[in-house]
Amino acid sequence: LLGEPGRNCGTHAVTSLDSPIEHTTRSLWLCSPPPSFGMKNEIKCAARFLSSLLNRAVSTREQAERFSSKLQELLSQRFLDHWHPDKPQRGSGFRCIRINHKLDPLVEEALAYCGLGPKSHSVLPKELALWIDPRDVSYRIGEDGSICQLQL
Repeated sequence: LLGEPGRNCGTHAVTSLDSPIEHTTRSLWLCSPPPSFGMKNEIKCAARFLSSLLNRAVSTREQAERFSSKLQELLSQRFLDHWHPDKPQRGSGFRCIRINHKLDPLVEEALAYCGLGPKSHSVLPKELALWIDPRDVSYRIGEDGSICQLQL
């Protein structure tokens, strides 16, 4: 992929001769694409997982889709400057959705957006950690539960 000139990410220099006197150097972008390209699948996977946990609380399929869509939008905004495909563990704690007897604020906002009230909270696990990292979405239910990886 050709990238932005001057971006340094372990790139190779490409020299072009525009005229016999003048030449320019551009960087060939060989590193991971910008975050907007890389996090959509991971965020969609996480939102789908949380939607599946809410199946007993939603009254219609449309309501579940609205929740998933809103959560994807909120997570995309939150992760915008915290997505590092070249160092997936960097920012992992920031990208963790946590329910520890209290809902993560983004989950709560997405639930309110689609009209799901307090009843919906009761179908979610009391303790859940959902890590959304480049090329990896994993979760753990309970403090002592096993960590499971979701299929992207």
